[in-house]
Amino acid sequence: MVQVTERIHRGLFSRLFNSIIGVAIGFVLIPVSMMLIGWNEYRTIHRAKGLIEGESVVVDLANSDNIDSAYSGKLIHAIGLATTSESLSDPEFGVSGKLLQLRRMVEMYQWVEKVESKTRKKIGGGEETVKTYSYDKQWLPGREESENFHEVSGHINPQQRFSAQQSISNHATFGAFALRPEQVSKIDRWTEARLDEGSLLEKFDLAERERFKVEGGYVYYSHRRPDSTAPQVGDQRIRLEVVQPTQISVLGKQDQNAISPFKTSNGEIIDSLHVGQVSASEMFANLKQQNTFLAMLLRVAGWGLSVVGFMLIASPLKTLTDIVPFFGKMVGAVTFFIAVILGSCVSLITVSIAWVAVRPLYSISLLTIVCVVIFILLRRRWNPDKTARQQISVIEQTQQ
Repeated sequence: MVQVTERIHRGLFSRLFNSIIGVAIGFVLIPVSMMLIGWNEYRTIHRAKGLIEGESVVVDLANSDNIDSAYSGKLIHAIGLATTSESLSDPEFGVSGKLLQLRRMVEMYQWVEKVESKTRKKIGGGEETVKTYSYDKQWLPGREESENFHEVSGHINPQQRFSAQQSISNHATFGAFALRPEQVSKIDRWTEARLDEGSLLEKFDLAERERFKVEGGYVYYSHRRPDSTAPQVGDQRIRLEVVQPTQISVLGKQDQNAISPFKTSNGEIIDSLHVGQVSASEMFANLKQQNTFLAMLLRVAGWGLSVVGFMLIASPLKTLTDIVPFFGKMVGAVTFFIAVILGSCVSLITVSIAWVAVRPLYSISLLTIVCVVIFILLRRRWNPDKTARQQISVIEQTQQ
C-alpha cells in the first residue's frame, strides 16, 4: 500500500467566514426539514390507506393460464410460471438461450484511492487538516478514474477491454398474460451461466486466446502477462449469470392480456412482483413494511437536517471559542446537545401538526410530550437558583 500526506492550514477569519455562510444554510435547512417531515407523514398515511383499500378488493385468480374478462380493470393476484419465447445471448462469450434475463458482470483489478482526514485545532482559532491518500489494488466493477487521483503518477488504471451489460426479455409471459420488461427486471433469481471454455475461445482471435482462463465460474482476461499467476493492474474477471423461467407471484390490474399498475381511489399505485409462490396477504404485508421503513427513514432524515441546521446556526460561536481549543470543544459539545434537543422538538411538533387532520389522538399525545420536555428543561434551568436560595435560607436560620 502506498501513502501520500497533505497538510492544509486554515486561519481563524477563513473559518469564521465559512461559519457565517453556514448560518444562512442552517436557516434554510430547518424549514426544509419541516417540509420533508410534513410531506412524509402525509405520504405515509396516504399510502397506508391505499394499501388497505387494495387489500380489501384484491381478487385471487385460481389459474393464470386463462384470462377472465369479468376481472378486467380489477386488482388481481396470480401465481404462475414466468417464461419467454425470446432468445437472449452474449455473442462475445457464447452464452445464449430462452432466458428472462442475462447479465455480464465485469470487474477490473485496479488502483483505488482512499482518503483519511484528521483535523487539529490550533491556539488562535486556526486549524490544520492532515489528509492521507492511500493507494491499493482491488477487484472492482467499472473503472476508477485514476486521472482524478491526488497522486496520479504510478497509479494509472487502463481502459477496460470488456464492459458490463444486461439483457431483459421483451416477450416474457406469465401464464396467459404478457409481462412488461420492468416486471421481468424484478425477477432476480440469478444463477451462474454454464461456460464452455472451448467454444468461448473460438469467439476470439489466436492472439487473444492466450489471455483467457476459465476458473471458479469466472472468465479471467489478462491485460499484460497471461503467464503470471498474480493479477496485474488492468486484468479483468467476467461472470455471466442468467434468470431461467421460474414461478412468480404478481399483484396488479388486469388490463386485457397484461397486468399493469393498479390505481386506488386515492391515487396510490399497487404494482408488485415476487419470485416464488407468495400469497396476496403476504405481498400486502411486504408493501406495508416497505411503507413503514420508508417513513422511518425519512423521519430520521428530516430530524437530521434539523439538527444540522441548528448546529450550523451556532457554528460562529464555536469558531470564536476555538481560539482556545479546550473551550471550543466544550462549546461544541454544548451546541450539539442543544441542537439535538431543538431538532427533536421541531420534528415532533411538525409530526404532530401533520397528524392533526388524520390522527388527532396521536397528534395530541406528541404535542403533550413536547410540552412536558420543554417544561422539564425550563424547570431545570430555574431550579439551581431556587435551590441555592433555599440553601442560603437554611444556613441563615441555622446561624440564628
